[in-house]
Amino acid sequence: MLGLRRLVREALGEDVGQGDVTTKLTVPADARCRVRLTAKQDGVLSGIAVFRSVFDMLKARVQHWEAVEDGARFVSGDVLARFEGNTAAVLTGERVALNFVQRLSGIATITRQYADVVQDDLLQPYFTFGPGFIDWQAHIGSVADYWCHVLLYAPSYEIDAIEIHRHLHDEDPFTPELFDRWLAIFMDTVDGGWSGPVYCVGATNQGMIWSKVTTLPAPGATMKRMP
Repeated sequence: MLGLRRLVREALGEDVGQGDVTTKLTVPADARCRVRLTAKQDGVLSGIAVFRSVFDMLKARVQHWEAVEDGARFVSGDVLARFEGNTAAVLTGERVALNFVQRLSGIATITRQYADVVQDDLLQPYFTFGPGFIDWQAHIGSVADYWCHVLLYAPSYEIDAIEIHRHLHDEDPFTPELFDRWLAIFMDTVDGGWSGPVYCVGATNQGMIWSKVTTLPAPGATMKRMP
């Protein structure tokens, strides 16, 4: 709990500093509002407690709180949370609160993709490394950072993903057929978790992955570019 409060405090400090000047000048201090968090795309919810904590820290005096539980699947248009609170506090914290719930829900959605991967007959041996090899609970955050960097240009990933995994490929090459299967599962996740420019994201992903997968050719394999 202390770690969560520190994280929220730091995020608010970075976003609003000494305070939201515009809100202070234009919104009456005692004004109240009704808030509704509505999904714009399908996904898996995570971070709702952090979302609430932002407004509690800003002393929004939240009342009539209702929220979907973390881990629940949702579709576009679903109401994920609703409450009443101090208008100035809500306006000050909304960006930080949304950043938290969107980031954590993105991780939850990516986790779903990797859960599908480790159940696939062809891919399972490449993603289930055995006890003590990798802590997926900790590693999934790095996976999410990687895809946010690749698809959304977020500056949160500075590791060379190819080099850090090269020894795995050298031991048991990831063939073009396996790559096609992995990409199909990834695109299913994108289709189920994105609205709007889905095909733009898909094209960006396929082009990027192709440029990377050709740096790890399997012995004797002939790479075929995807259409």
